[in-house]
Amino acid sequence: MTVLKKQFWTAISPLLDQALEMTEPERESWLNEMAQTSQTLVDEIRAILSGATAMSRDGFLEPSSPAAVATTLPSLAGQPIGAYTLDAPIGQGGMGSVWRAHRSDGRYHGSVAIKFLNLALIGRVGEQRFTHEGTALARLAHLNIARLLDAGVSAGGQPYLVLDYIEGTRIDRYCSEHNLGIPERLRLFGQVLAAVAHAHANLVVHRDLKPSNILVTADGQVKLLDFGIAKLLASDFDRPDLTDVGGRALTPEYAAPEQVSGDPITTATDVYSLGVLLYVLLSGRHPTAPGATSTAEHLRGILETEPASLPLGDLGTIVSKALKKPPGERYPSVTALADDIARYQNHEPVAARPDSWSYRTAKFIRRHRLGVAVAAAVFVLLLGATVVTRRQIVIAREERDHAVYETNRAEALREFQSLMMSQVGAKPTTMHELLDKGQALLQGQFGADHNVLIPMLAELGTRYGEIGDEKTEATLMARADSLATADDDKSILWALDCPYAGKLIDQGKLDEARVRLDRAIAGLRTVARRDLRTDSGCLLMKAQLYEQLKQPDSAVVNAAAGIALLEEAKVTRSLQYAAALNTYASVLEAAGQLRRALAVRQRAAAGLDSIGRGQTSSMLAILGNMAGTLQTLGEIAAAREAARKAVLRMGGGGDSTRIHPVMAINMGGMAAAGGEPDSAAYWYRRAAAEAQRLGQVDWVFIGLSGEARALFRARRVKEGQAVMAEALKVNALRPGAKPRDTLLLQAWAAYGAGDHVASYRAFRQLLETDGYFAKKQRTGLDVTLTLAAAEALASQLPDTALRFARDAVVMAKVDSLAATRSSYVGTAQLVIARALRAKGDVAAARATADSALRALSFGLGPNAPLTKEAEQLVRELLGTRD
Repeated sequence: MTVLKKQFWTAISPLLDQALEMTEPERESWLNEMAQTSQTLVDEIRAILSGATAMSRDGFLEPSSPAAVATTLPSLAGQPIGAYTLDAPIGQGGMGSVWRAHRSDGRYHGSVAIKFLNLALIGRVGEQRFTHEGTALARLAHLNIARLLDAGVSAGGQPYLVLDYIEGTRIDRYCSEHNLGIPERLRLFGQVLAAVAHAHANLVVHRDLKPSNILVTADGQVKLLDFGIAKLLASDFDRPDLTDVGGRALTPEYAAPEQVSGDPITTATDVYSLGVLLYVLLSGRHPTAPGATSTAEHLRGILETEPASLPLGDLGTIVSKALKKPPGERYPSVTALADDIARYQNHEPVAARPDSWSYRTAKFIRRHRLGVAVAAAVFVLLLGATVVTRRQIVIAREERDHAVYETNRAEALREFQSLMMSQVGAKPTTMHELLDKGQALLQGQFGADHNVLIPMLAELGTRYGEIGDEKTEATLMARADSLATADDDKSILWALDCPYAGKLIDQGKLDEARVRLDRAIAGLRTVARRDLRTDSGCLLMKAQLYEQLKQPDSAVVNAAAGIALLEEAKVTRSLQYAAALNTYASVLEAAGQLRRALAVRQRAAAGLDSIGRGQTSSMLAILGNMAGTLQTLGEIAAAREAARKAVLRMGGGGDSTRIHPVMAINMGGMAAAGGEPDSAAYWYRRAAAEAQRLGQVDWVFIGLSGEARALFRARRVKEGQAVMAEALKVNALRPGAKPRDTLLLQAWAAYGAGDHVASYRAFRQLLETDGYFAKKQRTGLDVTLTLAAAEALASQLPDTALRFARDAVVMAKVDSLAATRSSYVGTAQLVIARALRAKGDVAAARATADSALRALSFGLGPNAPLTKEAEQLVRELLGTRD
């Protein structure tokens, strides 16, 4: 195949797709016509097609013409691909083919789309890019983006992705068929913007936004398709061998100038494509090449033709700004474009401005530099002075007043920090004591300056909340809110609404929190000089609200938008950014995206260390949450290491060191999962003591209950019974106490006493309470199922043990890595292996025991007690005849 220069790729890729969809006679006629204007381009295309034809004869290249798709490809119908079965071809292009399929392992019903890579056309580099495409899609979880459901490699070595199968209509056709007005079209376009903003927040640029990649479902829901040429902005994706392949694909009608010229691709590239799309949706014609009939005409229009302005006032101005040819003159982000459209919809002044006389003059100068240079010299001599308009004077005054305010506020905060530090002497000072001193200093020094006092009261309240003093947190928040209300300072009140809403969310007052957040977000949009950091905080708080409302997709979207605003404000090296990432990770975890959540938290921790904030409470929260995520994944060894680092940063983890109850509870849970009940009992005991000091009844019960379970697991029955009695007394005082809590302790008490039958019955009753037998709950029961399976086996019920343990394995496989990494999977497999041996199936028992050993070695570590048990079972089975 001829080696192509980089600039050829952008022109050749769409032409290849057209060529591959034609019959041989059509293709030859088409190429002959093109040769009249670009023989070099035609020669390159012929060279590629020649290589593809040769590979096709060898059986490597799938047929691509419509006739071939209709005849040859259907022969694959009914073929299994992983857990799926192919039904019918959907389409074929230069990069591969797409099939409709259905899941065939009984997990769920419904159609999916399977996308195959055409390896014969682009070789090994293309396979690598396809793998990266899967990575890109896996990072995206949005209501308006087709989800990545699975990925793998077929038996023949061909990579594939499994995505949502979307039944819908192209967005432009949908608008026409439903005769939608401008407001309805803008609402659909707003869904597109939200999806692209989410992708950008995850460092993914689509680069091929066009109507055929944007479908609208029957219920009016937008779905973005095909992130196949998306480029990850911050990864090894920037390797030349990968970007050359990925960078060549574009659709001429919707490509940005930099895609044609070979300049760097950024988020501004998608902003331009969105501008073209909006132009088409509003006018029904293309902005730069409305009558174009060839690719060359489209490419020339992109580079040379200025779009005709739409006669739609501010809306036309918004479109014009998105379509600026220099990327730096467009909207700086998709969020900024969405904000301007929101301002238009709310009848507010938009940020974009019509092209001024000076802007048009600059364009003229750029085209006629020499003549203008001579004229300008004469003009300067004649003018002799600079004219400053009244508007410029007003702007200058606004800038000055804002700068003075910011300087005074910053100086006040520095003074407050200095006063705080002066209060810290040689005597050890707890965080609570330091906050108390800070509160007194704040009132004494800045009591009359509400611009400083109000936000600092809210900030101190948040810090009290972080150390568990929710009473003081509520008091300070209420005071800040009262002062802002009395001052009737709308901007401060709106800014305060968001952290105050956080307190309401903690109290379960979700409707009130929603009112506060909606008021704040709407109000802050009207502030002339918006603080993106404040806006970000509000979006992140709304993400937490949606998390509590069990709307994970909306939570992820708002959190991602909040992160994007901080990045736009260039405050990524800050505690606020790290805390925002931690919130983003939490909503990702709630949405079931545990690996992504873990990666985000690792990013946050690295960021804090890089700015010397590794000893802050924010770092402790991040490390604690990382440990919790790893624990959920069953990777207990890694979880304990993360938790150990957190405890060490608190001062060594000795008995005298204060530790948050939740952290101690997590430590206890990890020790229990690792088969170390004595260590678990120690950490649970510390959790109960810390919770008692803070007056947190729920945490007291969780600590005592955990300690009792650990003591029963260690067969320390009398001690366990004493702690259990104490736990049940506390449980009676809890507003949210449930019968299940008592039943769980009774099951463990029977376990500790060695009464396997009673223990099995109690664990079985727990499963019934949780809805397992009624199939109301099919996730989150793996630990209980494994315990019930073990006790069933000890009660001479191997078939029941197998059924429970196998279901436990299915539930514990939260992702594709869990099979070899999760201790929960390994523990359940250990029970399965023993049950199979009890039934006389030694060969199956050996295979399962080997799998259990692999998972436990990774999940718990090679020296953990359960891992040693698995090793012993493997040795025993190896010495047993089949």
